[in-house]
Amino acid sequence: MSKSLHHQIVARAREIITDPDRWMQGEFAVARDFSPADPTDAEAYRFCAVGALRRAAYELACADRHLANHVQTALETFVHVRHPELEDDLEILNDEGNGHAQVLRVFDEFLVAEAV
Repeated sequence: MSKSLHHQIVARAREIITDPDRWMQGEFAVARDFSPADPTDAEAYRFCAVGALRRAAYELACADRHLANHVQTALETFVHVRHPELEDDLEILNDEGNGHAQVLRVFDEFLVAEAV
C-alpha cells in the first residue's frame, strides 16, 4: 500500500533536515553562503521545518501551491492533540529551545501515526 502524499512530504522534509548542518532557525531557507533563499530555489541549502515542508511539497507535487500549507496544518493539529505541552505553531517549535530534536521527533511521530 502506498503512503499518503502528506506522509511522503513529511518523510522527505525530515530527510532534508536530518543533518543538523542542513537545518536552521529564523528563516525558511538560505543558500550555502547564508543568503536568504526561497525553499523551492535550487540554491536553497539549509531549511527550517516549514521550509523543508515547502521544499518537499514542491519536489513531490510542484503544481499544488497550497499543499505545503495543508501539510503544515495537519502537523500543527497533530502536535496540538498529541502534545498539548508543546507549542503547536511549527515555526515557533522550530525556533525555540531544542528545535531540531523536537521537530524531528514530531515528524517521526506524525509519520508513525500516518502509517497506521
